[in-house]
Amino acid sequence: LDRTFLVQASSLTFLAENNFDFNKLVKDGISFLSLDDEDEIRAKGVATEAPRDPVVIKKEEDKAYVQKLFDKVDAWIACPDAESTLSLDPANGFHRRLCYQEVGARYPHLYMFKKDPEDGGQPHIVVERMTGEEKEERECKDQEEKKSKMEAELAKAVGFRRVLDELVSTKKLVVGHNMIMDLASVFDQ
Repeated sequence: LDRTFLVQASSLTFLAENNFDFNKLVKDGISFLSLDDEDEIRAKGVATEAPRDPVVIKKEEDKAYVQKLFDKVDAWIACPDAESTLSLDPANGFHRRLCYQEVGARYPHLYMFKKDPEDGGQPHIVVERMTGEEKEERECKDQEEKKSKMEAELAKAVGFRRVLDELVSTKKLVVGHNMIMDLASVFDQ
């Protein structure tokens, strides 16, 4: 969700003259997410779980990349005393997608996940041997973790609306001096 931030130039001048920290406003400001926006984000989060159309491999270099992946995985599978996991070479997003698509289709019994390096380089994919039951449990666990992470991020993004929700739930009268425009502005969000 990309919001528009409007402010009057005279307000910026006043804030700058009074040493207002604009970086803190952007970095640590109080978030606000309306109910409609929250529902929209939640719906998009569920919609992203839908399967994507497969990538059609056209370039020879991409075909060679996939073949190299197959060779590496075949050699790992053929070695009986190999480790239970195989780290594939770091790759960009497109190559990772190809890896998930092609290796996943050819070796459905393997579990793959993205691992981000500690040094900030490109992520790579780790392949792990599992039984069908273990793979299914792991995928369910991953989905639950992804869902709980999204819910935590949404709860954080709701921000100031939690205060308003609490005020509404108490069903008490709110009294303030010249606050009708402030309330109208908040509810317009």
